[in-house]
Amino acid sequence: MKLRLSDSRASEPPTPPHPSAIARTDGRNLRVLVGQAAVGNFHDAFADGNKPTRDLKAIYLRDLAPRAAAWCAVNGYDYMLLTQTRLEFSNKNIQFHAQKLWFLSQWDSFDYFIWLDADVLITRKALREAKPFPLAEGFVAVRDLAKSQKHFCAQDCITVERQNYFNSGVWSVSKQSAQKMWPCIRAFAEGRSYQEFRLSRDQCTLNQVVKDCGVTLHLADSEWNQISGKRADNRRAYAIHFAGSQWKKPGRIRRYLRRY
Repeated sequence: MKLRLSDSRASEPPTPPHPSAIARTDGRNLRVLVGQAAVGNFHDAFADGNKPTRDLKAIYLRDLAPRAAAWCAVNGYDYMLLTQTRLEFSNKNIQFHAQKLWFLSQWDSFDYFIWLDADVLITRKALREAKPFPLAEGFVAVRDLAKSQKHFCAQDCITVERQNYFNSGVWSVSKQSAQKMWPCIRAFAEGRSYQEFRLSRDQCTLNQVVKDCGVTLHLADSEWNQISGKRADNRRAYAIHFAGSQWKKPGRIRRYLRRY
């Protein structure tokens, strides 16, 4: 497994505050970078039980990415869409998933970084309200309630408590925390650790690195990573995540685009 970079750089509080309660008190003009990636063949990138009906890359780029860019504009965020690989792995099918890890190497170019999976729809509600994503010192994500949570947390090399296991589709990290996490990610990418990535790709790796590096985890509200598909939940959502094979269908995505 080899690592290619465009840049050569290289105990949690018992009850951390909810990220929405953390205010910016220093008066600085904070730089927030939002990243997405569209690298490789999306169909091949998904596991056999979770494949789209066909490669949805064109739909993601044409319809979902512009929503993300518009949301960044109304909130004053910088936006970066990767279309070329920055982290290379021997298994080409994980290139699409792995690029979110590369952004941690860019820790000195932002105060906060926000990641959105390519299959995340920023809703019109988020645009109307100019709703910012929760930012906090540490790592902010939505708890993962999928059935896979129990399986991954039971693996010997994943020692994250189930109640703290988060979904890696939407998250934010502070500059200081990204700086702490990047050496662990780099060690993994060079093949020295975190081999569980071969099974679960980026999600378990991020969960484990957050814990191993002593980064404070803040759990955000599910409205920022809505996966259930229930209409009542979608109406209150700021971000809808098309996770799971049942959502990776062009017709269904187009209906959601019209409705939300």
